[in-house]
Amino acid sequence: MLITTLRIDEIWHTVRESEPVRFGLPLPEGMVFDPDELSLELAGRDLPIQTVLLSRWPDGSARWVLIDFQADLDLRSPSELHVFKRNSGKRVGVEYPIRIELLCDRLNVNTGNMMLAIPTSGNPRIGEIKTTDGFGLARNDALTAAIRDYTLGEIDVRTASVETVTAGPLVAEVVLTAEGFAGRDHVLDLRLHLRFYAGKSWFHTWVTILSRDTDLEISLLRLLVAPDGLPVETAAHTNMKLARVSSTELLYNFAVDARNDPIWYEDSPEPCWVLWRDKNGGVMASVRNPDHHFPVRMAVADGGIELDWHPESERPFHMYPWMAKTKEVLVNLVSPDRTGYELTLDSALFQRPVRPVCSPEYYAACRAFGRIFPTSRKYYGLESLIATGLRQRPVGTGEMHYGDEPNLGYTYDDRGHGELVWTNGEYDTPRMLIMQYARTSNRSWFEAAEAAAWHWMDIDFIRRSPNPRWAGGIACHEGDHRVAAYAGPSHEWAEGLIDYYHLTGWREALEIAESVGDNVCRYIEDGEFDQVGTYALRELGWGLTTIAACLRATNKARYRETGMRAVRILRRWADELGGFREAHNYNGPGATSELQPLTLQRDSFVSLTLNGLNRFYMASGEEEAKDLFLRETKAQLEWFRSPAGWAEQRETKLPNLEAFGYAYLYTGDRAYLKAGLQILDYALSNCTLRYYELGHAVKDESRDHPSTYRIQEVHAIHSQILGLALIPMFAFLEIAEEAGALEKKLA
Repeated sequence: MLITTLRIDEIWHTVRESEPVRFGLPLPEGMVFDPDELSLELAGRDLPIQTVLLSRWPDGSARWVLIDFQADLDLRSPSELHVFKRNSGKRVGVEYPIRIELLCDRLNVNTGNMMLAIPTSGNPRIGEIKTTDGFGLARNDALTAAIRDYTLGEIDVRTASVETVTAGPLVAEVVLTAEGFAGRDHVLDLRLHLRFYAGKSWFHTWVTILSRDTDLEISLLRLLVAPDGLPVETAAHTNMKLARVSSTELLYNFAVDARNDPIWYEDSPEPCWVLWRDKNGGVMASVRNPDHHFPVRMAVADGGIELDWHPESERPFHMYPWMAKTKEVLVNLVSPDRTGYELTLDSALFQRPVRPVCSPEYYAACRAFGRIFPTSRKYYGLESLIATGLRQRPVGTGEMHYGDEPNLGYTYDDRGHGELVWTNGEYDTPRMLIMQYARTSNRSWFEAAEAAAWHWMDIDFIRRSPNPRWAGGIACHEGDHRVAAYAGPSHEWAEGLIDYYHLTGWREALEIAESVGDNVCRYIEDGEFDQVGTYALRELGWGLTTIAACLRATNKARYRETGMRAVRILRRWADELGGFREAHNYNGPGATSELQPLTLQRDSFVSLTLNGLNRFYMASGEEEAKDLFLRETKAQLEWFRSPAGWAEQRETKLPNLEAFGYAYLYTGDRAYLKAGLQILDYALSNCTLRYYELGHAVKDESRDHPSTYRIQEVHAIHSQILGLALIPMFAFLEIAEEAGALEKKLA
């Protein structure tokens, strides 16, 4: 039975043999209970595949499945990949299945075309790499790591564990974790996440450094790839003239910075590589996104290849005690006759791999991203505005800020006092970018979402903190990504990380999303929000959105129980205070806040709580949450139609659109549609969206920031339009279109 058809777009205009491909596939509830029932077909041929169950529906059926396959691909034109549910029979076998063997002192990996030995103790390294053709890297130290701190000096790094995460047959993943010491002090951890592919003589590794209890000033982090013998050829390739130091060295540094020449997400990734080769073969290596994720140095000499994900020639990288930093590396053992053009294609597909995508209609039908998924793209002016805004998010911001963006409003108010404030993905930037990717099939949005998700996982996730309230959460927007203000429910999100996990299978994204959900639960379970009226209402609103996302992904009872406790607190708030009245002068949970009069409430924040209630209802089916949502949304509608409510429209009530749309869906009362259309019409006619997108109505002005960043005001507040406007707006438009309520002028 055919389940769906995915599209593989034209990319790099090339033909590839047995190209490894990975994608996440959503499935309708009740359709597939065992991922082994799935099969793939491309151009009439069944493909060997490997599947991993990522999440289940409440009835136990598969909700998302990770699929790896290999196929001959003609990437010069689009092609279609068909997914079937098999009734019987075996899958197509793998010609060269990966074999992994754990011995007393090493882990052996055999891909069928490459053999590796990974020692389980001593310096973190791959001890030996060789191909079936006879070419090999150094017998004891084929790939090693070196770390230096500006203050502490050389870090002594020792392997702590080697774990097989996935054992094949098509893909195997091994995680090597090491501990770094300065004298007797355990100051950092190093993690090498290695991914191997059946029949291939190349592998990917994600290199992560994790700080511990002290600030670090990383002055060097180097991977050294050491072949045997002497080369007959050494070379380096890039199309970026600023990055070429010599014919054998590339340096991506602050010369390609947002401070001087911002680089945008719409730019194609930069194929780049360095090569060491003798008469028997060679090794090529590349670092992903070095032009955005700088500083990066790649160099080759007689002794091998140096990959510096932080070069010693650059200013030290300051890491706070909770931070991590990850960069992705390709190591490719190549034949003596592989051409420079072929090496560039190898690097190109590493920088921008093949990524099959479902149709928006399929995502909507199986509720991959929730009950309502916006498939329509009839609103051309709105689509153009969104596309322009998303494309113009700055990316040339370096290793600390890559995936994030500054906010000039925060910078020049009492949050920044002139120091550049970064939004830390406020209002769930990864979620909005992934939704736009799924709506449009434009992979640029996925690449932007991936950068934003990794920024959260590395920089903004608080792995440890002296404040137990903050540990395990995500930091609020702050200058230089410090955690000085607040980390709690109103400024941390999980939906985007869970979406990224579902699309890629990257387990850490789910683990961090759950940690954030648990952080929200602790605030609620510890009684932090029991005294109503003493904190901002959105604390519980955004908290319920996070809890709902974790409940959908894991079906864990804790999220349901704590979510219901939050619902009952909100019911008391409404009963005791005469409805959802927002608080101001708020400085975090436990701080005393006075209530705004009802006519002065910031209704966009009230609507965040309404939307959180509804999202929890859709995840849990708890009618008590739905009843409270409908009662307070009706009150919100009445306030909106009052003179005071309408007068406040210039503050933008776009988040109300989601609540009004679902209230119509549940009740059939078209008054919600009418109010929503008034909000939308006003927003489009009076540039309310542009207030969000363009900053404080300054379209062309640029400011030289005191920290030497040059940030255009026009790009200042994109996270807010992504988080506060897109999801509510598109949900409402989809519901209103199905109800036949849209006017032609909106199309």
